[in-house]
Amino acid sequence: MPIFFYTSILISVAWRRKAFLESNRDPIRISMLCLAFLAAALARPGAQTSLPKVHPEYLSKLVNNRAEIERCIMVASPDALRGALAGLEQSKVIPEPEKLVLAEIVRGVSSILYPQPLPPKSASERISDAAKKGADASGAFYISPALNTVSKTDSLLLTQLVEASQGRIFPALEPSSSFLAELLPVLAIFRTKDSQVALAAFNYAERFSATAGHESAMTGLARARYALLSGDPAKAASVYSSLLDAYPDLWPAKLGLGSIALENGRAAEALAHLSPLEETRKADAAFMLPFALALYQNGRFAEAEPYVLALLDTEQAVPELFIIEAHLLLDRNEYAKALPFLDAYGRKKPQERMYLYLKTIHASSLPRKEEALRWARKAFQAFPSDPEIMVLLAGVLY
Repeated sequence: MPIFFYTSILISVAWRRKAFLESNRDPIRISMLCLAFLAAALARPGAQTSLPKVHPEYLSKLVNNRAEIERCIMVASPDALRGALAGLEQSKVIPEPEKLVLAEIVRGVSSILYPQPLPPKSASERISDAAKKGADASGAFYISPALNTVSKTDSLLLTQLVEASQGRIFPALEPSSSFLAELLPVLAIFRTKDSQVALAAFNYAERFSATAGHESAMTGLARARYALLSGDPAKAASVYSSLLDAYPDLWPAKLGLGSIALENGRAAEALAHLSPLEETRKADAAFMLPFALALYQNGRFAEAEPYVLALLDTEQAVPELFIIEAHLLLDRNEYAKALPFLDAYGRKKPQERMYLYLKTIHASSLPRKEEALRWARKAFQAFPSDPEIMVLLAGVLY
């Protein structure tokens, strides 16, 4: 093969890396470029001209076109990833085997950053799935067997995706022609709670931002995730808010803000963040729990109950769901139905205020008032300064 051919490859790759570094740093503009490039480049007749593979002009178009697809992948917002797939589908320049590889990379990034809704499962279903599928049950990414021709660079990228999907980092041991090799290890932070792995992934995100010269949705989400794992929800909320300013379609940021607001007792704010996600995430266990709690805490009992019932007897069934369902049933005077939920909660948190309060309400429905008085006194002893408990005790006494 002529030396000129190899020299052309090196020059083209170097030029694209330089161009990437010097590109506009505005994430919104870069995201728009992912779609605008597809329309503009494919509209030019010359962009679709068939040229000999060894011709420098063809090689330049191949590298440039792939570089723009990779740019969309690195921006990593939902819109940018859709733009990458649209570009691959329409491109007449990128060879078919390479299209398949790039589409597989998009699929891997999407599956980790933006997983499809995962309905809640009972403990027995989860154990059964794990026995049948092994690592598949934890959402691991596996390479499609349809890929037959894979370059050394792309093989590295695919390996990094597989490892990241299982919470591990596969570093690029030697310099790569693709910035993606410096970014994909970041994805491991979304599949691990290990502090060392999380820190390593976070460092990859910081290095990428400093080297590449612009932000991506992936590095921003990684910063927020690291802040949460480090016990700094305020920092995570700040990062999520900034991300939404740049990428309004970033639903994990809205889910994160809603969950953080809920944990800090800001139920109305939580509901404002979570409600827009109901249409697309209503069957997702990760969304259902905070949304059920937000609805309940905002007094929207009828809307909360279907989510509560769907989550009970699943691995997402936190104790609060049992006391919520008991409250909802007592609110409808369904005392007999409420008792099993009260007892289930009481076995875990027998001194909790809401449990003692509702247990008194339930006992008040019984013919013998001594039981209601016993629970009212127990509640008052535990919370003597609580005005609602005082009123409750007075109601039982008089």
